[in-house]
Amino acid sequence: MHKPSLEKPILEAHNISKSYEINSSSYFSIKKETIRVIKKLSLSINKGESFGIIGESGCGKSTLARILIGLDTPDNGKIFIHNQNKVNLSSIEINKLIQYVFQNPIASLNPRLTIQDSLLTPIKSFFNYDYEKSIHLIYEMLDSVGIPKTSLKKYPHEFSGGQAQRICIARALLAKPEILILDEPVSALDVSIQAQILELLVKIKKEFNLTYIFISHDLAVVKNFCDRVSVMYYGDIVEDGDTNKIFKNPLHPYTKLLVEVSPTKNKKIQSDDFGELPNMTKPPNGCLFYSRCRRRNEICYKKSPTQINKGGRFVACNFPL
Repeated sequence: MHKPSLEKPILEAHNISKSYEINSSSYFSIKKETIRVIKKLSLSINKGESFGIIGESGCGKSTLARILIGLDTPDNGKIFIHNQNKVNLSSIEINKLIQYVFQNPIASLNPRLTIQDSLLTPIKSFFNYDYEKSIHLIYEMLDSVGIPKTSLKKYPHEFSGGQAQRICIARALLAKPEILILDEPVSALDVSIQAQILELLVKIKKEFNLTYIFISHDLAVVKNFCDRVSVMYYGDIVEDGDTNKIFKNPLHPYTKLLVEVSPTKNKKIQSDDFGELPNMTKPPNGCLFYSRCRRRNEICYKKSPTQINKGGRFVACNFPL
């Protein structure tokens, strides 16, 4: 596992929140309700680290990632990249700093474009290079990700999932970013191919001096790939700290639950058997994990927990483990 440098944070989020309106139907009518997806969330990511974000489906991981890269806008809060407020940066400046690698590689490639045309797009968008230099850069990048140059005239459907993900990674790297957001980058791939893609990510991280934001439901992958991890529960971070310490000795009951129910590789986080899920259109006053917690107390029903520092790790719980 790569150990991050002791530099200043490359990306920070302060009290960001995000809500959406949804249609709620009953027998008599349809009405709009507000669902809170991100709840005054803050995080700090250091340059050079692999930062993991884990949690159940629907907890807000992908929404957070879309906000960080600029595909979505928070209702409140601020995001800083290299101490610059993101609202003061143009979309081109942001995309040259942060790139996104999606979960489904084949679906994220335009089926009507050859691989060459897909890879020329970021170069044309961000750099004023002539055709010869652009193709030379593409050749170099394909070599870095292990795709032969003869693939350039092919279309996405002619590639396997693993090959398509390598091409998507190459496309992201052609923008020369400092940060890659990896949203479930191996979950759609066969287990044998997953290992190859993870090895590639380790290789290019060192080669291109990258910082990773790694979103995954696969705890085994996160445990072995990430330096630090944040645990999300319905729009908020309930625990943050060194990956090994969190998996060995979780402080939040929810983190402990995740570790207990997802002990094996490629097992999706699914812990709905442990109590009722919170209603996010009408969230309770106290702790959102109250109905599922084995350590709950009367105060948890009334008081929303605040984040505390416990031995260099952060946990939001009234009665941490």
